[in-house]
Amino acid sequence: MNALFEQQARSPRVRTLIGFSVAIMLTFIVIVMVQASRTYRESLDSAQQSSIRLTNIISDHVELTLLGVDLALRRAIERQYFSAVFGDNPPEYTEQNFKLWLGETAQISAMAQINKAGLVEVAAHKKGYDDWLNYETSLADEAFFKRMQETDSMHMFIGRHTTASGNSLIMMSRRYDDLGGNFSGIVIAAIDPKYFVDFYSSVAYGSHKFMSIMLTDGSPLSSGPMQSHDNNHTVKQWLLKGSKNKGEIYSFDIKQQDSRKLGALQVMKNMPVVVAILLDEKDFLGEWHQSRMKDIGFIVLFTIFGSILSFFAVAMAKQIIRVQESEASAILASQAKSEFLANMSHELRTPLNAIIGFSEMINSGYFGPLNAKQKERIHDIHLCGSHLLQLITDILEFSKGDAGKLELV
Repeated sequence: MNALFEQQARSPRVRTLIGFSVAIMLTFIVIVMVQASRTYRESLDSAQQSSIRLTNIISDHVELTLLGVDLALRRAIERQYFSAVFGDNPPEYTEQNFKLWLGETAQISAMAQINKAGLVEVAAHKKGYDDWLNYETSLADEAFFKRMQETDSMHMFIGRHTTASGNSLIMMSRRYDDLGGNFSGIVIAAIDPKYFVDFYSSVAYGSHKFMSIMLTDGSPLSSGPMQSHDNNHTVKQWLLKGSKNKGEIYSFDIKQQDSRKLGALQVMKNMPVVVAILLDEKDFLGEWHQSRMKDIGFIVLFTIFGSILSFFAVAMAKQIIRVQESEASAILASQAKSEFLANMSHELRTPLNAIIGFSEMINSGYFGPLNAKQKERIHDIHLCGSHLLQLITDILEFSKGDAGKLELV
């Protein structure tokens, strides 16, 4: 009964140990989850701020680039005006000026002067842009020419043009008039859209980044480096949804089925051009996902290590319980043995005392005289009984000592 009571008292210790280990593990998991949630929000906020900052940087760069190209167009128109007034600017000089401006302005890929009939009079281009215009045919049906016919010299055209080889260029044009104020032709400059994509790639991080430059009506000018129909469609949707206040930056958060994207959009102050930036979660949450994978790995290792320790702790506790149970059983057996010896010693001493007493009475002749052989046998009986009595007395004393009841003198 005592051993059973002790086992019941020790069992909660094992359960307490297991419960304590589980509590520590759950606490650690909760801490990791809270940390993951906090860093997730911080990553989103940082990515949103990055998209706004990149939009501002790209907008400034695009605006400065377009203004630089427009300055070259104005210079060409001024030379054309002076030529009309003084008549001292032959086409060769204009071509030399175009080549000079192409060398000075990295963003301009080609320049041309087109008369009012749509024919190219003077042109120059950098290497690799030989097919940017067809010099042999009239360009009167092109958008950059027709738009300038319909407006005045104060306006500028910005649009997209596809070359004969299928490449796209950003076209900027201005008209020039004769001395009477009538339409006399246009000056046009071409910009490779890759120029803006390369610049964006140099200032932004990630392999899924996307930039889009378009007109306020949604017409595309340049996009990349991660080309995607969904990205272009998303930017156009946000352009239509958002306000078109010039100079303001609008941020947006797009949650799709397989990914999440953050972006920002800005309409330029001085030109009808919109710049939009999209950041994919594969980029701005890449480090966060790596950290979470490390946390998961650490949790798995912590769980395995904790499980092993708990297993050994439980096994050790069970072994201790078995040892204690064996010890308790041994104590009970020893007590039973001592009680048995004490009882048996008491039961044996009484008849032995009687045997010894009767042998002494017979030997003394109390029941009549004995012959020599009878006395010898009675004496042997008395010796054997005394020996057994002394042995039983010693056993009884030993059992008392084993039971802790022996009184020392």
